[in-house]
Amino acid sequence: MRRRARLPRAGTIRGLAIAGVLIAVLAVAGCARTQRSPLALVPGSTVTLQASDIDLEQFSTALSRHRAALAADLAAGEDRPHAFGAASVAASELLRVQEELAGLTQQAPSADELVRRTLERFELHRFAGQNGRGDVLLTGYYLPELAASDHPDDTHRFPLYGIPTDLHQVDLGVFSSDLAGKRITYRVLADGTIAPYHERSAIDSGNALAGRGLEIAWVDDAISRFFLMIQGSGILRYAGGTTRNVNYAAQNGRPYEAIGKLLIREGRIAREDMSMQAIRRYLSAHPEEQERIFATNPSYVFFTLADGGPYGASQVALTPGVSLAVDRKVVPQGTVVLAALPILRFDAAGAIAAVGQVLRLMIVQDTGGAIRGPGRADIYFGSGAEAEQHAGHLRHDGQLYALRLPRAP
Repeated sequence: MRRRARLPRAGTIRGLAIAGVLIAVLAVAGCARTQRSPLALVPGSTVTLQASDIDLEQFSTALSRHRAALAADLAAGEDRPHAFGAASVAASELLRVQEELAGLTQQAPSADELVRRTLERFELHRFAGQNGRGDVLLTGYYLPELAASDHPDDTHRFPLYGIPTDLHQVDLGVFSSDLAGKRITYRVLADGTIAPYHERSAIDSGNALAGRGLEIAWVDDAISRFFLMIQGSGILRYAGGTTRNVNYAAQNGRPYEAIGKLLIREGRIAREDMSMQAIRRYLSAHPEEQERIFATNPSYVFFTLADGGPYGASQVALTPGVSLAVDRKVVPQGTVVLAALPILRFDAAGAIAAVGQVLRLMIVQDTGGAIRGPGRADIYFGSGAEAEQHAGHLRHDGQLYALRLPRAP
C-alpha cells in the first residue's frame, strides 16, 4: 500500500451510502462460454441492472487524487504502454477515462444515473475470473494498528525494516512492450552476479539484515507484524499515544504463499471456518508453530514511516471502498473498474449472516503478493474494527469490468 492526504479512519462498505435502487448481477450473454483472454470486450447493453452502491463524494475524491498523479507522470514524459489484458493502454488514455468519469460524476444526480451513463459512454472489458467465466475471487485488506517503539526492549522485539540498500528492482516493460507489467527483484553478489533477494526465513530466522541499521521501528507481536506485511500498511501507536503511519515501500520479489492454505491442508482449520481471524486465533494458541508457519510464505515487505497514507502501488492515497488491488499484468494502475461486489452482513456474534451484492465504480490503485491473474482482486476497507471484520471474512466471488474509451472501428 502506500501523496500526502490523510484517509478517513473508517471506511467500510457498510459505511458508504447506498445510493438508490440499482444493483447489478451483470449477467452477460455468452457467460457460459470459457473466456480465454484475461479481458474480453462485452457490450454494455447486456448488463442487467438491479442496484448500485457508490459514494459519489468519495469516488470523486479518489478520481481527483489519481488524475493529479497521472498528469504528473505525463508531464514527466511517462506515457509508455501498459498491459491491458492481451492488449496495451497508455497512461494518457487512463487519464482521459478518469477525466470523463469526473465530469459524469459531477453531472449525475445519483449513483444510479452515473452507472447508466458509464455503461453508455465506455467499453466494458470483463475480467476472465478464475474459471474463465468471469468469477473473480474478491478479498479485502485494511489498516491495522500495532504497538511500537523506536528501540527494541523486552516487549518490542520484532523489527520492521526499511528498504535495504542491496535490494534492486527492474521494470522489464522499459525494455520491451512485450514485457509490460513484469518485474524482477534481486541483489548483487560479491562476484558481480545477481541472485534473488533474501526470503522470509533468511531475514527473520537467519538475521540476514541484522546489524545494518535498517530497523525503522520495533513492534510487540510477531503475528501482528506478519499480518501487517499482508495488509501492506498500518498505524504504529507509541507509548504516550502518538501515532505514525507505516507504509509499504518495497517487497523482496519472492512469491506470496497463503498460510491459510497450509493450515487447511494440515487440518488445523476447516476450510469453511477459514478467515484472518481464525488464523490469528490458531497462531496465538500455538506460539511454538509460528516460525515454521511464517517461513512457508517467503514474501517479505519493507516499510517507510510517514505522516500520511496509506498509499497504493500507484503512490496515490487509498480511499476506503474505492481502491482496488489488481495484478498489474492484467490492467495498469489507474484503471477504473465497474465491479459487482459481494456485501457481507454480520450477526451479533460476528459471523456472516447474509451476503448481498452491489454495483460500484472503483479504481485500481494497488497490487498485492497474493493478487495474481484475472481471477483475483483485493478491496481496501480503511481502518478500525469494522474494516478488519469485513477484510478478514471477505472471500467471495464478484465480477470486474475494466473501462476503456470506445475505439474507432
